Amino acid sequence: MVRINDDRQSFRGFAMLGGNAPFLGWFRLKQLTFSKPIKPLFAAAFLITSHLRFVATSRTPLSLLWRLDAPTPWVSCRPLILLIFAVMPARSEIPHVEKSPAPEWVTPLSLNATPGEPPADVRDGKWFLLRDEQVNVGNQTEYWHIASKVLSAGGVREGSQITVTFDPSYESLSFHQLLVYRDGKPADRLPGQEIKLLQREENLDRHLYDGRVSAVLIVEDVRIGDIIEYAYSRRGRNPIFHGKYAGWFSTRWTDPLRESRIRIVCPANRNLELKTHHGQQMPEKRVIKENIEYVWERSEVPGLISEGDLPGWFDPYPAFELSEFESWREVALWATALFSVPETVPEALKNEISRILAISEPSERVMAALRYVQDSIRYLGLEVGPNSHEPYPVETVLLRR
Repeated sequence: MVRINDDRQSFRGFAMLGGNAPFLGWFRLKQLTFSKPIKPLFAAAFLITSHLRFVATSRTPLSLLWRLDAPTPWVSCRPLILLIFAVMPARSEIPHVEKSPAPEWVTPLSLNATPGEPPADVRDGKWFLLRDEQVNVGNQTEYWHIASKVLSAGGVREGSQITVTFDPSYESLSFHQLLVYRDGKPADRLPGQEIKLLQREENLDRHLYDGRVSAVLIVEDVRIGDIIEYAYSRRGRNPIFHGKYAGWFSTRWTDPLRESRIRIVCPANRNLELKTHHGQQMPEKRVIKENIEYVWERSEVPGLISEGDLPGWFDPYPAFELSEFESWREVALWATALFSVPETVPEALKNEISRILAISEPSERVMAALRYVQDSIRYLGLEVGPNSHEPYPVETVLLRR
């Protein structure tokens, strides 16, 4: 079972192959085969500059991490130039956020607005009362239902700002509920609530752009003792995955949680592999009409404070994952197609390739190809939509370098 998670700057794949699968190791040019002598040089510039690496993590026996900011082991110079990115595609529509009822497939979970005294390990002045995460694999929708009680002035500051990030190139965002409880009585704030859209580009200083937008709700008139409850859904999945689903679900967090539920709805004709981590119990599997549901429910979930100085790749929190990718071979077939070498070479490259081919020493030819990319192609990553993983056409890169 393999999980591919669409992060801002990373590709992660997790494979379950009997629990002791060997590490794939670094992807090297010598593993490729070419029919023409011109292609290795083109592939060298193409693959070297994509910052492609495979790295083991501890979440699973075998995992794959593709990072755009990673050093390449067989190239000592850094930073490398990103050949695969050149220009941010223009959008024809302004991102829009809707206010609408919850989707019909969602199973409601009621909030207890009189929760009693908070546990001793509550932090930052905010007590999480409800966390309900539901996923519909068939229509590519994620639904979230969150509630927390404000316990201090700091909690007012943190709890009154709600931020949801989405990629408008393939996702739509809808808010379904915003209630503020005071003395046990709810007030519906959603109709008059302003929603600000911000494109902050957190990696701008590294010349990496992902096009993601943050929908920010600043809830007014929030006081100590209030409960803030809200729900939203994101619909759409990066088309680069060709409709295949994979997801990772943590079941404990830093803060204590009064009530938690995770529900995944999947058509019965689509197979999901499941794997648990760090002692996590299997979710309950239910067959309901033409769907299979995986449900995990708990009450009074204690917080878990991880030890300091842990490696960045280690996640100590219990979790389970689901994936339609059944093997590493399936992942390899998917990924290899993204990095296929074109049969034809752009005119702008022919003279440069002829110059490089005239160099007799193979290692010097590779370095000459690398220097050309470093000196002639700008360092720029435009990781929008499918181009979070898929390179832009070389013609586009050369035209806008």
